[in-house]
Amino acid sequence: MKLSIDLPSYVIERIKQLIGRHGNTIDDKARDIILDAPLNYGDINGELLSLLGDERLNRALNCPSKDQLHPIQYLFSHDPRASQVLCNTSTAIRRSQLSFSETDNPDFHRLMSQWARRAGDVQDYSTSASALAEIRSLGILLNTQGRITQLPQGRGCDWVIDYADYQFSVEVKAKQRNAQSAKKLEEFRNGDFSGHESVVNGFRVKEMSHAPMGEKAGQSSISQAVHVVRGIKSKKTHQLDQCFPSILWIDFQDQAWWGTEQQLYSYPLLTWNGMFSSSVLWNAIYGRKGDPIFECATLTEYGIYQLKPSCLPMQQDGIFRDRPYVDFVIASLPRNTVVYQNPESPNAEQMNRVIWSFFMALKWIDLDHSWIDWDVQRLRSRIQISRDQIADA
Repeated sequence: MKLSIDLPSYVIERIKQLIGRHGNTIDDKARDIILDAPLNYGDINGELLSLLGDERLNRALNCPSKDQLHPIQYLFSHDPRASQVLCNTSTAIRRSQLSFSETDNPDFHRLMSQWARRAGDVQDYSTSASALAEIRSLGILLNTQGRITQLPQGRGCDWVIDYADYQFSVEVKAKQRNAQSAKKLEEFRNGDFSGHESVVNGFRVKEMSHAPMGEKAGQSSISQAVHVVRGIKSKKTHQLDQCFPSILWIDFQDQAWWGTEQQLYSYPLLTWNGMFSSSVLWNAIYGRKGDPIFECATLTEYGIYQLKPSCLPMQQDGIFRDRPYVDFVIASLPRNTVVYQNPESPNAEQMNRVIWSFFMALKWIDLDHSWIDWDVQRLRSRIQISRDQIADA
């Protein structure tokens, strides 16, 4: 077997041992994908391989690309972020198994079986992405030393986790590409270049623009993205409001978000190349109907100049104003866990340092970009100052 990377011999032997557990039931293509993955840890993929099993692993690693790779294929790809996401996923599986190893909990064994089935789904890639997002969220939550007291039982929140004297209800969402944009990208990747060819300096160029959140007439790409993110779990059909604190967990570790971390980030405005734009997450969470959404604007001596046709107002309220029963939103990125607190929820005044310590124990917590404070009034002031600055612009 040939390895495409230079690893210490003991690491190579460990990887071969892990694959060797499966005998000869993993085919050559699947074996090569695993061995060619740019791993830096000897057994970082052991838990994932064991969870999926031979048959599901073969199907996932051999299925064709659509608008993107199958989520399992992506974990073993050479994208520089894939190794981190693979590490996060495998570590989460290991953490979950360790947490439940001392109890013979039939619900957990049922859940692991469902995860394996959904993660290996080759018909609907979003099903696999959702399963992996749930695994990662559980692993990060267990890193706080909290105790899971409720596993998914059909309708309702995904997790209830006990920490100190509090119960946290958690609803997980793995946001995927807009269906229409995904279809166009899949057609382009499969050789349908109609409408995407041009001649530049005598060379025939095939390229297409792609908006992961979709495109809508009269909307810029950022205003459309804000609209889509604020609509996540917008219908009150889930039970986040049954206990405090309630958390809406959004996983952005999927390959659909290649190159979008800067736009997603959590300051109200972002600057790049002398221009500024509204960030997606902050405005989708804290924004209000009518707030301005900028894209590629620049400040001149005559005021704001917008490269787009106009500065577009938000069409609806953000998550916290629209759904006050949501106490926190967590955005999970490959190396950042960003927390947003709702200072206007009915439970806001119960915020204290115990709850703060829970969030500080989350893996990859990014306090610089998080909007959280045990002094709720101080957080309210911080948000209002940012909103006033945007309105004055």
